[in-house]
Amino acid sequence: MTCVLKHYQLLGAAFMRRRERGDDQPPGGLCADQMGLGKTIMMLANIVNGRVPPKSKEPRTTLIVATPALINQWGEEIARHCNMKGFEVIKYCAGHKINSTNITTILETFDIVLTTYYEVMRSWPKVEYPAHIMTAEAKAEYKREYIMENKGPLHQIHFQRIVLDEAQAIKNRQSRTFLACKGLMAKHRWVISGTPLQNSVEEIYPYFKFLRVPHSGSYRVFKQNFLGDDDPDKQARLQQFLSKVLLRRTHTDRLFGRPLVKLPAASNKIHWIKFNDLERNVYEIVRRRMIQRINTYSKNDELEKKYHNVLVMLLRLRQLTGHIISIEEVLRDLLEFEDHERLKELAEEYVNPNTAKDHREQIEHLRHSCAICDQPPVTPWITSCFHIMCADCLEILQTSAAERDMSHARCPDCGDMFYMASPLTDWSFDLPDGEEEDGPKKKKKRGKKDDGGEKGVPSWLNMPNQYLLPSSKTVAIKAQILNWLEEDPGTKVIVYSQFLSMIRILSRVCMQEKWGYQEYHGEMTITEREAAIKNFKEEDGTKVLIASLRAGGVGLNLTMASKVIVVDPWWNLAVEEQAFARVFRIGQKSETAMTRFVVENTVDEAMTNMQRRKKNDIDEVMEDGSGGRRK
Repeated sequence: MTCVLKHYQLLGAAFMRRRERGDDQPPGGLCADQMGLGKTIMMLANIVNGRVPPKSKEPRTTLIVATPALINQWGEEIARHCNMKGFEVIKYCAGHKINSTNITTILETFDIVLTTYYEVMRSWPKVEYPAHIMTAEAKAEYKREYIMENKGPLHQIHFQRIVLDEAQAIKNRQSRTFLACKGLMAKHRWVISGTPLQNSVEEIYPYFKFLRVPHSGSYRVFKQNFLGDDDPDKQARLQQFLSKVLLRRTHTDRLFGRPLVKLPAASNKIHWIKFNDLERNVYEIVRRRMIQRINTYSKNDELEKKYHNVLVMLLRLRQLTGHIISIEEVLRDLLEFEDHERLKELAEEYVNPNTAKDHREQIEHLRHSCAICDQPPVTPWITSCFHIMCADCLEILQTSAAERDMSHARCPDCGDMFYMASPLTDWSFDLPDGEEEDGPKKKKKRGKKDDGGEKGVPSWLNMPNQYLLPSSKTVAIKAQILNWLEEDPGTKVIVYSQFLSMIRILSRVCMQEKWGYQEYHGEMTITEREAAIKNFKEEDGTKVLIASLRAGGVGLNLTMASKVIVVDPWWNLAVEEQAFARVFRIGQKSETAMTRFVVENTVDEAMTNMQRRKKNDIDEVMEDGSGGRRK
């Protein structure tokens, strides 16, 4: 190691060495230190100190499994903190494949192999049983033989140790990711996660099975032995098992009367929002229609079969608390005629009657020339930034963007990336995009599924940014950012949302306020994400990073920012705390704050209450906040 470990990191590395060198089973464990305390450095110290002698016949390779965004970060941390002389590291994932027929032999020559959960899953064959195999014994025998014949290179190697980073990826015991990771072979096994339990205590079962904790048994046996709200003996038994393999410290822990790590003060608050009259009426109309549909499922005995539909409706309600236009398709498909009439009455109080006329005048002005060739447009198309292009010019522009690994083309007129384009025929602003007056609906092209599960991009979002009406939540978010920037103009803010539509709405807010901003979400390539983080870090004028909670809430080091906003509550508080830990970690020099925006008397408030219940149950097992288990 080329760096000096902090005292608590040295104790953590010592715990790991003790687990690997001792006789206690399993010869590994679960490192669950709170985010930002240096779990990566402790694991690297364990790997370096535990290297096998050069002439030993034991396997030398450590396999580190992480998300794609973390692979480069692991490589950077290894180069920064380890003496690379005689220390061989290789990436084995998308973009770093080995062109050889003997991959296993090549990988075994390296000290560390960095790979992703996806690669591990690809290496584990998916078994499909032939129709003639019926009995459980025959299926078990067929499965064993099929896996032995078809398993990939990662499952053919016996590693010195396996490290699962952000190991909550295997929390679902029925997922292929868990089964594939469990099938890996190694002498030592480690699980790293700052939030190992996110929803319930049951999620610890996959960790026990991966680590091969003795006497953990099948899932049925595990439930009988360790789970039960009304049985304190089961909880005590689970804590006793955890005490052998778990390393858990938090930012509030103290050693010899002093805090483990000194970080600037941090605040965490909920900002309660009230809907305006229009939003409240729309929310109640949509909620009532959804309840009616769920009741219909129940009466027809279809509730279990339509369970996914119910979850999607809940998802749409969550989107609605952010901005009405996020659920355009729901407003079209779910509501009845009288609902639309009521919405029309409500909207008349908020809509500027001159808006459509302004749009028409703008388009007529732009019709005269193509934004690329500056000639009268042939087969004109209009982009989401409201610029006109020839069909051929547009195709060339989009092809060029794809060749440069860009997810969207950039408009040569205004410089903004546009997310969609459509043929410019007779323009009507009285109907939603894709509908014709007195005619059938045109078939809409569906977009990709984004991080939050929504399909496509609402067409209203493609209107010019100056005509995007604010919502109560966007107004409150803008006010919070303005207050922070007024206190300190150098402040950088990270805004997390789960929905791509909300990310684009907030991008509009930033454009209107002339704030420099970057986006970071699942539709961007790895190259684009890295460029966004670099720009946010290095450019003083870039004040806001708008990120999806799933893509930008884990693994990143974003100490250049000090303020965090969570737009919509997640299913558990652990994910939100993990997102806040991107800024509240070692290296932070400013006071940090996280504000969570919750709309009163909506699904937001219900989810916040659910988060609290889950956190209380998990804290009892992890003994957080009670001076409990510390190694």
